[in-house]
Amino acid sequence: MPRGGNPGGAKSFKAEQPASGARPVLIHALVFFSGMTVMAVELAASRLFAPYFGTTVFVWSGLIGALLVFLAIGYYAGGRLSRRGFGSKVLFGITLAASVAAAAAPFAARPVMAALTANAGPADSLLPAIIIAAAAALAPTLIPLGCVLPLATGILCRGARDAGQVAGGLYAVSTVGSVVGVFAPVLISLPTLGTRLTFILFAGILAAVSIIGLAGTKFLPVAVAAFPLLGYATAGVPMKSPPPLPEIRLAEKETLYNYSQITREGPEVRMLIDNGWFMYSKIIEGKALTDSYRDFFALAGMFSPDEDFPADILILGAAGGADARVLKHIYPNARVTGVEIDPGLLELGSRHMGLDDYVDRIVVGDGRAFLRSSGEKFDLIVLDVYSQTYIPFHMTTKEFFHLAKGRLTDRGVVAFNVAWRSFDDWALLRRCADTLDAVFPSVFIRTMPNRLNTVLFASKSRVDMNALERNLFSRADIIPRELTEDNAEHFHSYSSDGAGNPFTDDLAPVEYYTDTTIRKVFGILESKKRRISR
Repeated sequence: MPRGGNPGGAKSFKAEQPASGARPVLIHALVFFSGMTVMAVELAASRLFAPYFGTTVFVWSGLIGALLVFLAIGYYAGGRLSRRGFGSKVLFGITLAASVAAAAAPFAARPVMAALTANAGPADSLLPAIIIAAAAALAPTLIPLGCVLPLATGILCRGARDAGQVAGGLYAVSTVGSVVGVFAPVLISLPTLGTRLTFILFAGILAAVSIIGLAGTKFLPVAVAAFPLLGYATAGVPMKSPPPLPEIRLAEKETLYNYSQITREGPEVRMLIDNGWFMYSKIIEGKALTDSYRDFFALAGMFSPDEDFPADILILGAAGGADARVLKHIYPNARVTGVEIDPGLLELGSRHMGLDDYVDRIVVGDGRAFLRSSGEKFDLIVLDVYSQTYIPFHMTTKEFFHLAKGRLTDRGVVAFNVAWRSFDDWALLRRCADTLDAVFPSVFIRTMPNRLNTVLFASKSRVDMNALERNLFSRADIIPRELTEDNAEHFHSYSSDGAGNPFTDDLAPVEYYTDTTIRKVFGILESKKRRISR
């Protein structure tokens, strides 16, 4: 019978047909796929944003915060629509519009993000840019999807059903869909299809359900035309980003964790990520060394007089193989194991940087997880594990280095690359050195003039500078002189004398120290630039 007291003058609904023509099972299906699409879009958005903003905790907090705001707006709007008595045609129309917006999101987002980051440096706060980019690219999808649950609840409750039971059932269905939306992109679509097609795939599924719900209505022709029109509109959008530098681009690949490029400039071959912001590997054809911090990992040979040292080398963060190339040239009999979390970087390194010639065994996975599961012992463990700007915090802590120490032979050494050392701010470097000093009996710092990188060495056995100098003298024909000629000025022992402040698994604010140092570095550079311009 007709429902009375309908606010806002909305049309009457029949109790036995609560969904205004749509069966409850179809509304439940729509709720399921809407929940799936929300999570799929959120996960794919992290990949979409990573080349421009990175993947740090600050980026995640900005992105998740913005997405939650969009959903909250949708929840409120959906409640208002439900109160006004709108039916299933509006519900399916909303989800169709959301699906079109989701399919367009990767195409709309890239020019927006490129414009927002065009003049930004690593020292700039990108949180406002992240929120603006999320609003431009994702709000048109997530706000409509936020309307789905309250509007669907209102529609189904018009059949005189218990509101709590209806809402509980819909939230359960939506959550199950969200679970699917968490695992399907990570395990299936992102590795096989990439970011753009992941957006389009889940948008297409949602669109199909929406079109079924609109069947027999005057909205169906519009629905059927929506996706061809979208395809036409985006056909001219370039699918690949332009090269970041005036170099020859040899290859590019959207990997699981990065947008990566291989470029060549003269004899130099470089592996760049995130539109050229960061260089993960570099080799110089015809030379063993790379004219970078990577060369100084070879100073590990100073820690033992044995001719076969290091016999077994583990590199955490193998990337394109540049570290392995340096070490294998200087210690050709060493067995090198490389661990890298991003298989796409290994593929590019193998094809363009000769990785297979210098790494005897490749393991795909997290470096700490490998140390935990492996019972092998190594003479040298190289830690070169930057993720964009930051060292992953779980590989900077006392607990991590205790684990690493347990995987060293009695003569073993850890070599740890720490970037972003300011000329007057050693906070990050000092905290990392404090952490090593809390675990190892001997710690040394190798700074590099006019460079932001520093290599920390930590020995499992106690050793002093006199012993290192003797070992270096006995191995002078192996270790290149250009790496040691300024050791007196740039190679020093380190001790916190028990007053250190090491990172722990519970408290390791690596991002905070990194950002503070970066701001100081770029502040100094800008100040110098201004003085020169005067």
